[in-house]
Amino acid sequence: MLPQWLQTLCDSLHKQNIFHEIPDQVIINEYMPGQGIAPHTDCIPCFSDTID
Repeated sequence: MLPQWLQTLCDSLHKQNIFHEIPDQVIINEYMPGQGIAPHTDCIPCFSDTID
């Protein structure tokens, strides 16, 4: 279950047609100065067509 503030955001993103379905999971990362997203491949079957 998502926290209410996050559920509200997910509902809003769906209503704006940003997502075809209401998201039921999120990944939130915190990066310190100088850090960033390392090269990786998302699990396509895990996220269907939401992440390309």
